Amino acid sequence: MFDFNSYTVLWSPTQQLVHVESLGDMLKKNQMHFNKKMKSDFIVVGIYETKEQANIEASKLQELRGKIYS
Repeated sequence: MFDFNSYTVLWSPTQQLVHVESLGDMLKKNQMHFNKKMKSDFIVVGIYETKEQANIEASKLQELRGKIYS
């Protein structure tokens, strides 16, 4: 089970960017975007127990992105 201190790996297709942030922060931002009718295209591609794990996976995805989108 994950808690708000877990970390998410996010992907933005429009920015071609991989991003890591805590689950709690991600949910707060998503709620803010909803309340202010803002658009966000970040897609959750993974949830990890530690920031270190999330950063490792984000690096792998960023490298893969370079191969897929080049």
